[in-house]
Amino acid sequence: MPTAFELPSQFNKFNDYAKSNPEGHWVVKSGKHRNIKIVEAKDFLKLRSTKEQFVQRLVEPPMIIDRKKFDIGIYTVVTSIDPLRVYMLQSEWLIRFCKDEYEPFDPNNVNSYVVGDDYTTIWDIPTLNAYMKNGSSMKQALLRHMKASGKDIEQFQLNFKEAVAQVWELQREKILNVYKNYNVKEGQMFEMFRMDFVIDEDANIFLLEVNMSPNLSSQSHPANAPIYESVLQNMFQLVGLTSTFIQAPWETSFCDNETDLNCQKNPFCIKCLSPSQLNTVNKLTSEMLYRGNFELVSPSVHREPVLQQQTALDKFQLDFMKKYCEHDSRWCQIQLK
Repeated sequence: MPTAFELPSQFNKFNDYAKSNPEGHWVVKSGKHRNIKIVEAKDFLKLRSTKEQFVQRLVEPPMIIDRKKFDIGIYTVVTSIDPLRVYMLQSEWLIRFCKDEYEPFDPNNVNSYVVGDDYTTIWDIPTLNAYMKNGSSMKQALLRHMKASGKDIEQFQLNFKEAVAQVWELQREKILNVYKNYNVKEGQMFEMFRMDFVIDEDANIFLLEVNMSPNLSSQSHPANAPIYESVLQNMFQLVGLTSTFIQAPWETSFCDNETDLNCQKNPFCIKCLSPSQLNTVNKLTSEMLYRGNFELVSPSVHREPVLQQQTALDKFQLDFMKKYCEHDSRWCQIQLK
C-alpha cells in the first residue's frame, strides 16, 4: 500500500515523513474520499487543518497503456472471521482507465490520475481492445499485453493473492472487535469487497482502497453487465445460496480403521470434533465444493498466516486442510510466493 496518513491525527508523522522524503506528489482526499487534489511534499504545511483528510503518496511512475493510467478491482469474499476465510475471484478483474491521458502529467487534472465514475472502459483502449475482440476477458487482455511487454505475469498474479491474504489477516483483530457488537452466530456471515490496486511501471502492485458492498450496477457501463453477473453468481454459489450436487472432498474413509478412530492419533474424525470444529469443517467443505471461480487465499496450506493472534479454530482449520491436502489435491491451493 502506498504510504498514507490520516489528518489531522497523524499530521506530525506526515510532517516528519514529508521532510525526509521531499520528492514526489501526495494525493489528498476529504474524509469521505471526495475533493481529491495533489500537493507536493514541500507544501505539506498547507494541509494543517482541523478537517479530516486522508493523504496518500502518489504511485509514480504508474504503468501506462495508450497514455492512460488504470486501476484493477479484485473481488473478494470473506465468509468467516474466526476462523478466517478469504476468497478471491480468479476468473476476472475489473479494469478501469482514467478519463484523461496521464502524459504529459498535469497535477491540476484529477481525471488524469484518479479513476472516477465516468472512467474510460477497456474497450476504448486500442491496445487491449485488440485482445478483447478475440474473446479475452479484461484480466486475460491485460496479462497478454504485459507478457508481450516482458513482464512476469505469473509472479504478478501471485502478488495479488498474497496482498489480499495479508490485508485481511493483518486487520482480522480489528474486525473481530467490531463483530463483538453484533449477534453474529458461527457461520452466518459473509461480506463481499472490491479491492482496488494500481500498478507502477515495473508491475509492482499497490492497494489504494477497499470498497465494501461495491456497486454492481451496469447502468453507466452496460458492457460490464456480464462481469457483474458472474461475480454475483459465483458469490451466491460460494456462500450456499445456490448449489449443485458434487461429491464431497471430505472423505470419512480416513477414519475407518481402529487406529484412526483414536482421537489422539487422528483428531479430524467426525466423532472427535467439537461443535465449533464440526461447524467449521461443514462450512469449509461446502465452500470448497461450490467456490466456482473463487479461490481460497487465506488460509493457505503453503504459507503461514500473518495473523496477530491465531485462534484455536484458525489452527484447527489450517491443520485440517493440510491433512486432507495429503490425500486430495482439491484442498491444496496454488502456492503463494
